[in-house]
Amino acid sequence: MRPGFGLSSGCAPDLTAEALAELVRRCGGDTVDLRAGKGHAWESAGVSPFADHGIDIAFIGVSVCLGDPRCAPEQVAETVRPWSAYPVKVFTDPGTVCGDRALLRAQLDALTEDRPAAAVLMETHHGRALPNELRELHDRYGLGVLLDTAGLAAVTDDQRVALALLAPAVTAVQVKGFTLRPGGGSDHHPLGEDDIAGLVDTLLPLRGRLRAVTIESRAGTPDSDLRHTMAAWSLARNRS
Repeated sequence: MRPGFGLSSGCAPDLTAEALAELVRRCGGDTVDLRAGKGHAWESAGVSPFADHGIDIAFIGVSVCLGDPRCAPEQVAETVRPWSAYPVKVFTDPGTVCGDRALLRAQLDALTEDRPAAAVLMETHHGRALPNELRELHDRYGLGVLLDTAGLAAVTDDQRVALALLAPAVTAVQVKGFTLRPGGGSDHHPLGEDDIAGLVDTLLPLRGRLRAVTIESRAGTPDSDLRHTMAAWSLARNRS
């Protein structure tokens, strides 16, 4: 199964939905992921321009963090209610697995009122839950994982082992060229030919599971980044 390929609104937060949809098409993509509640310009017109251009919405990132007591269940429900037709991407606090289970269950009930648990995607992200925790939450509750390539590198010293652990739960990938900063965070750079082999290694274990692969980068090169990512997918797909 070929996943959708495209861009995140994080690549171009100042573009309207119409302009972002057109950019995705110009870059050869058919998919977008969107960040809600962060002032990205697409929200002014809503999601309809993407449908008008035949662009699929992979997921919508929301300001919800599983295990965080500041994310009250009623607040979670209000945050995701406008996006009931779509998967949502959330963060996950370290220690959520062994934390307040009543809070987690109530947060999950709010998130899954209008979507299956597999459509709640936990992002790999600096300072958030570790891969083993995400895998346990997947096994226990059926949650999915969004693999952010920089985020995975930030939370493990052995990406190959972490990727193998997370692979059964991963349904979407956000790709970026990056260099991790000491102490946290990352600097983005354009993807090049030298990055393709690493992308193949990332995508290879995920064949058959992925629904979407999107570029989330502030390097300013969405077209070439997407082209290199699609080239890596072709190599991964054809590798025996």
